Amino acid sequence: MTLQISQTSLVLPIMITGFGFAMIFVPLSGTALGTIQQRQMQSASGIYNLLRNLGGSLGIAIANTITQRHLQTHRNELSHSLSSSSLALRNELAKLTHYLQLHTGPVKSSLRAMSIFQRQLDAQAQLWSYVDLFRYMAVLSVLCIPVVFLLTGARRQGGAE
Repeated sequence: MTLQISQTSLVLPIMITGFGFAMIFVPLSGTALGTIQQRQMQSASGIYNLLRNLGGSLGIAIANTITQRHLQTHRNELSHSLSSSSLALRNELAKLTHYLQLHTGPVKSSLRAMSIFQRQLDAQAQLWSYVDLFRYMAVLSVLCIPVVFLLTGARRQGGAE
Protein backbone atom coordinates (compact mmCIF):
# COMPACT_ATOMS: atom_id res chain seq x y z
CA MET A 1 0.00 0.00 0.00
CA THR A 2 1.34 3.40 -0.96
CA LEU A 3 0.07 6.96 -1.03
CA GLN A 4 -0.42 6.63 -4.79
CA ILE A 5 -2.92 3.75 -4.59
CA SER A 6 -5.80 4.19 -7.02
CA GLN A 7 -9.46 3.83 -6.19
CA THR A 8 -9.84 1.07 -8.76
CA SER A 9 -7.28 -1.00 -6.86
CA LEU A 10 -9.66 -1.10 -3.93
CA VAL A 11 -12.82 -2.13 -5.79
CA LEU A 12 -12.16 -5.88 -5.76
CA PRO A 13 -11.21 -6.06 -2.04
CA ILE A 14 -14.32 -4.04 -1.15
CA MET A 15 -16.52 -6.37 -3.22
CA ILE A 16 -14.98 -9.44 -1.56
CA THR A 17 -15.56 -7.88 1.86
CA GLY A 18 -19.20 -7.17 1.05
CA PHE A 19 -19.72 -10.74 -0.14
CA GLY A 20 -17.97 -12.02 2.99
CA PHE A 21 -20.25 -10.01 5.28
CA ALA A 22 -23.28 -11.61 3.67
CA MET A 23 -21.73 -15.01 4.28
CA ILE A 24 -21.11 -14.16 7.95
CA PHE A 25 -24.16 -12.29 9.20
CA VAL A 26 -26.93 -14.50 7.81
CA PRO A 27 -25.61 -17.73 9.41
CA LEU A 28 -24.67 -15.82 12.56
CA SER A 29 -28.20 -14.49 13.02
CA GLY A 30 -29.55 -17.98 12.31
CA THR A 31 -27.28 -19.43 14.97
CA ALA A 32 -28.12 -16.71 17.48
CA LEU A 33 -31.88 -16.83 16.97
CA GLY A 34 -32.39 -20.42 15.82
CA THR A 35 -33.45 -21.88 19.16
CA ILE A 36 -35.62 -18.96 20.29
CA GLN A 37 -39.32 -19.63 20.67
CA GLN A 38 -41.67 -17.73 18.36
CA ARG A 39 -43.24 -15.65 21.14
CA GLN A 40 -39.76 -14.44 22.22
CA MET A 41 -38.45 -13.81 18.71
CA GLN A 42 -39.16 -10.06 18.58
CA SER A 43 -37.36 -9.36 21.84
CA ALA A 44 -34.46 -11.65 21.01
CA SER A 45 -34.09 -10.13 17.55
CA GLY A 46 -34.09 -6.63 19.03
CA ILE A 47 -31.42 -7.54 21.58
CA TYR A 48 -29.34 -9.29 18.91
CA ASN A 49 -29.46 -6.24 16.61
CA LEU A 50 -28.70 -3.88 19.51
CA LEU A 51 -25.64 -5.88 20.52
CA ARG A 52 -24.48 -6.17 16.90
CA ASN A 53 -24.76 -2.40 16.40
CA LEU A 54 -23.04 -1.66 19.71
CA GLY A 55 -20.23 -4.05 18.79
CA GLY A 56 -19.81 -2.40 15.41
CA SER A 57 -19.73 1.08 16.96
CA LEU A 58 -17.26 -0.01 19.60
CA GLY A 59 -15.09 -1.64 16.94
CA ILE A 60 -15.05 1.55 14.87
CA ALA A 61 -14.17 3.63 17.93
CA ILE A 62 -11.31 1.28 18.84
CA ALA A 63 -10.03 1.29 15.25
CA ASN A 64 -10.07 5.10 15.16
CA THR A 65 -8.27 5.32 18.49
CA ILE A 66 -5.58 2.89 17.35
CA THR A 67 -5.18 4.78 14.08
CA GLN A 68 -4.82 8.16 15.78
CA ARG A 69 -2.35 6.92 18.39
CA HIS A 70 -0.24 5.22 15.77
CA LEU A 71 -0.43 8.34 13.62
CA GLN A 72 1.14 10.32 16.45
CA THR A 73 3.78 7.66 17.02
CA HIS A 74 4.73 7.36 13.35
CA ARG A 75 4.78 11.13 12.87
CA ASN A 76 7.10 11.43 15.85
CA GLU A 77 9.36 8.67 14.47
CA LEU A 78 9.44 10.22 11.01
CA SER A 79 10.16 13.72 12.28
CA HIS A 80 12.95 12.45 14.54
CA SER A 81 14.58 10.65 11.64
CA LEU A 82 14.85 13.95 9.80
CA SER A 83 17.31 16.61 10.85
CA SER A 84 18.05 20.08 9.59
CA SER A 85 21.59 18.90 8.82
CA SER A 86 20.26 16.34 6.32
CA LEU A 87 21.56 17.29 2.90
CA ALA A 88 18.71 15.55 1.07
CA LEU A 89 16.10 17.37 3.17
CA ARG A 90 17.75 20.74 2.63
CA ASN A 91 18.02 20.13 -1.13
CA GLU A 92 14.36 19.16 -1.46
CA LEU A 93 13.22 22.16 0.59
CA ALA A 94 15.47 24.45 -1.47
CA LYS A 95 14.02 23.10 -4.75
CA LEU A 96 10.48 23.47 -3.51
CA THR A 97 11.14 26.97 -2.16
CA HIS A 98 12.76 28.01 -5.45
CA TYR A 99 9.75 26.72 -7.41
CA LEU A 100 7.31 28.52 -5.11
CA GLN A 101 9.27 31.78 -5.38
CA LEU A 102 8.08 31.99 -8.96
CA HIS A 103 4.60 32.68 -7.53
CA THR A 104 5.25 34.39 -4.15
CA GLY A 105 7.98 36.14 -2.20
CA PRO A 106 10.92 34.39 -0.53
CA VAL A 107 9.49 34.34 3.00
CA LYS A 108 6.07 33.10 1.93
CA SER A 109 7.56 30.49 -0.40
CA SER A 110 9.76 29.15 2.41
CA LEU A 111 6.75 28.85 4.73
CA ARG A 112 4.67 27.18 2.03
CA ALA A 113 7.47 24.72 1.26
CA MET A 114 7.63 23.73 4.93
CA SER A 115 3.83 23.41 4.99
CA ILE A 116 3.86 21.12 1.96
CA PHE A 117 6.60 19.05 3.53
CA GLN A 118 4.61 18.77 6.80
CA ARG A 119 1.53 17.57 4.89
CA GLN A 120 3.61 14.90 3.16
CA LEU A 121 4.99 13.83 6.52
CA ASP A 122 1.47 13.64 7.97
CA ALA A 123 0.19 11.66 4.97
CA GLN A 124 3.00 9.12 5.28
CA ALA A 125 2.41 8.76 9.02
CA GLN A 126 -1.33 8.28 8.38
CA LEU A 127 -0.60 5.57 5.83
CA TRP A 128 1.64 3.73 8.28
CA SER A 129 -1.03 3.92 10.96
CA TYR A 130 -3.60 2.38 8.59
CA VAL A 131 -1.17 -0.40 7.69
CA ASP A 132 -0.74 -1.11 11.40
CA LEU A 133 -4.52 -1.22 11.83
CA PHE A 134 -4.87 -3.61 8.86
CA ARG A 135 -2.29 -5.90 10.46
CA TYR A 136 -4.17 -5.91 13.76
CA MET A 137 -7.43 -6.68 11.96
CA ALA A 138 -5.78 -9.53 10.07
CA VAL A 139 -4.44 -11.05 13.30
CA LEU A 140 -7.84 -10.65 14.96
CA SER A 141 -9.53 -12.33 11.99
CA VAL A 142 -7.16 -15.29 12.12
CA LEU A 143 -7.72 -15.62 15.87
CA CYS A 144 -11.49 -15.77 15.29
CA ILE A 145 -11.29 -18.73 12.89
CA PRO A 146 -11.37 -21.39 15.67
CA VAL A 147 -14.63 -19.89 16.96
CA VAL A 148 -16.34 -20.92 13.72
CA PHE A 149 -15.71 -24.57 14.53
CA LEU A 150 -17.29 -24.16 17.97
CA LEU A 151 -20.60 -22.96 16.51
CA THR A 152 -23.23 -25.54 15.77
CA GLY A 153 -26.29 -25.24 13.60
CA ALA A 154 -29.42 -24.35 15.52
CA ARG A 155 -32.22 -26.93 15.43
CA ARG A 156 -35.65 -26.16 16.76
CA GLN A 157 -37.23 -28.69 19.02
CA GLY A 158 -40.75 -29.74 18.07
CA GLY A 159 -43.09 -27.77 15.80
CA ALA A 160 -43.71 -24.07 15.45
CA GLU A 161 -44.95 -22.44 18.64
